[in-house]
Amino acid sequence: MADTTNTEAPVVDWSDPASVATALTEAELALDTEEESVEDEEEVETKEANDVSDEDTSDDADADEEEADNIEEEDLEDNDSETEDDDLFEQEETKAELSDDTLLTVNDQEMTIHELKEGFKRQADYTKDKQELATYKEQVKGLEQEAMVYMTKGIDKYQAMLNEASKIDMVKLADTDPRKYSRVRASIDQINDKIAEESKVVQEWHETYQKELSEQTEREVKAAMPIIEEAIPGFNEKKGGEVLAYASKIGMAEDKAKAITDPHFIIALEKAMRYDKAKSAASLRRQPKKQGKTIKAKSTADVAHVESKKTRALREEMSNTSNPERIAAILTELQFQGKK
Repeated sequence: MADTTNTEAPVVDWSDPASVATALTEAELALDTEEESVEDEEEVETKEANDVSDEDTSDDADADEEEADNIEEEDLEDNDSETEDDDLFEQEETKAELSDDTLLTVNDQEMTIHELKEGFKRQADYTKDKQELATYKEQVKGLEQEAMVYMTKGIDKYQAMLNEASKIDMVKLADTDPRKYSRVRASIDQINDKIAEESKVVQEWHETYQKELSEQTEREVKAAMPIIEEAIPGFNEKKGGEVLAYASKIGMAEDKAKAITDPHFIIALEKAMRYDKAKSAASLRRQPKKQGKTIKAKSTADVAHVESKKTRALREEMSNTSNPERIAAILTELQFQGKK
């Protein structure tokens, strides 16, 4: 990792262009050295990761050989027992075999064995993809933090030089020695240009990192879609947008809502949204029709007054937490509160 210690400004004679140029060169050389150090660290990390991968491959090969030996032993035992169990096998053949079309009841829902197998497969695939994406996300985050420290330190070096130059009384110098003033002014402008250049690099890197995070979120959502579509038939991008809007409506911060990728959390939000819509529709149907009288809509203050303290506390907690399980529990509690 890059060194984050404070940077001390070199002693510079601001009236001497050669001294200023030397200081700038030393600062740039220091940054180049740190950059090479960062690259060396990344190469070491890559080599260690490859070594671990080779060890895993070797372990897998040993495990495969051991498994093959076990299978051979089991086959020998099965062959020895075949002659003894002929009668048993004949009896088993008379029993009805379960096919992929056989219906089973799971959680009060009928489904075939084939559908059940596919559901397990989708869950296993999602779990694997989620683990791989989480590992990659942590790697990207670590590189971004290291790069930001390195580039920010470059700006700090130039800023330290600029702070040193700010101690010069430029107004007085312009009156007493115009030529020296011009040289110092040119040096300060050069440092400002360096700071602007480094700041631009930092901004570009930050934008690249944000783009990578956005693409990462899209990959996580794509991995979760099979599970969501199984639980919510017809789920699409439009429905997903409605779910995110609902999350913001009930008090979740917009950035947290957009970062939701857990399929079970999205399913819980969608169910809560449908429940609220059904409740609102039922409430409208129960309202008596009145003619000749204008009904004044309740103000925001009136609604807030009617809402219970417990409900407000739950909504506030949900807006401050990032734990999907806790948010799902709060949504369930809010639904229960609404039924009262």
